[in-house]
Amino acid sequence: FERAFAFSILPNLRLDNKSPLFQHQTNHLLTRHILSAHTSTITNDEKSIFVVGSVNADIVVSIPRLPVGGETLLGSGGQVLPGGKGANQAVAAGRLASRFPGLNVKFCGVFGSDVHAPMLRHTMTGANVDLKSSFDSPGPTGQAMILLQPGGENSIVLVPGANHDWPTDWKASVLPEVEKAKYVMLQREIPDEINIAVARHAKAHDIPVLLDLGGDDTSPPDSLMSSVDICAPNETELQRLMNMPTTTKAEITSAVQALLKRVPKVLLTLGTEGSLLYNGTNEPIAQPRFMVKNAVDTTGAGDCFRGAFATAVASGELKTQECLRLAAAASAHCVSVLGAMPSMPTSAQVDTVLARSA
Repeated sequence: FERAFAFSILPNLRLDNKSPLFQHQTNHLLTRHILSAHTSTITNDEKSIFVVGSVNADIVVSIPRLPVGGETLLGSGGQVLPGGKGANQAVAAGRLASRFPGLNVKFCGVFGSDVHAPMLRHTMTGANVDLKSSFDSPGPTGQAMILLQPGGENSIVLVPGANHDWPTDWKASVLPEVEKAKYVMLQREIPDEINIAVARHAKAHDIPVLLDLGGDDTSPPDSLMSSVDICAPNETELQRLMNMPTTTKAEITSAVQALLKRVPKVLLTLGTEGSLLYNGTNEPIAQPRFMVKNAVDTTGAGDCFRGAFATAVASGELKTQECLRLAAAASAHCVSVLGAMPSMPTSAQVDTVLARSA
């Protein structure tokens, strides 16, 4: 090993490999190389949010109401906008990371090879999201058909596309990035096997994982939940997951307490009722919503909230209540703009919402 190392770092050194000078130079440089590698590992102070998840082209159609079976409704719009739960959360974090010096955002997902992929990449890199960990698929990009009703309520039909076409050797490049992260974010629009491997690796390195339950109606496997630090459902997802009613405050509390048997913390979003963070021991921390005069589109509100919350937590600069407040302000701006990813606010836009409520 020493001879091979010496020849690789001293290609122009013409010495007999048995000479004292050769041995001295080799041992000296080998020691420096090992110490340098060790030092770079233990002094890595990079602060990054690592988002592993989906990226979609959202096709947004406005309708007066949901159609019934066999009915044809006249809609409008038909805009193609960037989206996907993972990508949305990465962009939400990327646009707010400037509030916290030294914090950066990385995204790992699979882009298709169609006309949508360049638009998605351009939007995400423009929001300061690092895409070097992502992959390309020869197939189509994931798509979401979003049926938008008056008042901003929506129904979504998801077509996974490239989100389910991960390369077989993905772990070799992705898991080392997990180790560098301050915070890991997952959602359920990609295969469970990807989420499980990432979550387990993060837990093994004491890195907190936030799991957004959106994207798959089936119950997440225990092998995933056992590595999650915060589970983040909305009210409907909580009801479906626990198979318990969530209409009243008492019912919500019972459902959350049941979920806390599987995860340490629950971050519950309740739409117009704000959000609640449960840690399993104390009373939940409540965060009311910020009032919005004209809600246009609620599609990305949950993604925005979770991305902003993770950014605030990963910064290490804010108390939990402040993290929730920042997330609520971000999602308040989000619902006032059409489209999921385009509605993710900048730091200045969040400050505007906060100033209005001061």
